[in-house]
Amino acid sequence: GLNETDKAMQYLFEELNKSERNITVVFFGDHYPPFAKQLVANNENFKTDYFVYQNYQKNKLNYPFISTNFLSSVALKKMDIIKSPFYNFLDNLLSDFTVIHNGTIVRPNQLNFEPIDKYQDLKLKYDQFKVLQYDIVAGKQISIKNKYYYADQNK
Repeated sequence: GLNETDKAMQYLFEELNKSERNITVVFFGDHYPPFAKQLVANNENFKTDYFVYQNYQKNKLNYPFISTNFLSSVALKKMDIIKSPFYNFLDNLLSDFTVIHNGTIVRPNQLNFEPIDKYQDLKLKYDQFKVLQYDIVAGKQISIKNKYYYADQNK
């Protein structure tokens, strides 16, 4: 299966490279199943491989381990386009921590989970992110009504 996947990816890249259009594709896997918690170190079952492929711009970003909630931010950064306030906020978070999970974070260029409470200077950013998540999912969606997700604030 791996060999066939490699061949398919190579074919895909060759075809994308033929295009005159700028194309960015984000590839990411799925985390281990819940029973894997018994087979790997603490929180390791949440690690997933990913990469961002472009047929044009080749600027390299190095985030060895990120939360899936940062994938779109990384893709936008790779595309070097104007971002909404929300994605600028995510970029700011990404400079301090690359993974957010159940009260823990992973700092840039690290692979280990640490409690957010260990970093009081980052706790406010973490809490702001949680408030935004709540607002979108179960809150009054004030951030959506205020167009926090539009790059062009005139929309």
